[in-house]
Amino acid sequence: MPHCGSGQYSMLRHTVTVYNQIEAYCIRTLIIIFVF
Repeated sequence: MPHCGSGQYSMLRHTVTVYNQIEAYCIRTLIIIFVF
């Protein structure tokens, strides 16, 4: 039986994953802007 917080933890982890993807995209865009 899953404990209380597992749903919240799963959502938090998903949010962190999305945030990391957005951050990586922003960094890549900045690198492209600076290079060119």
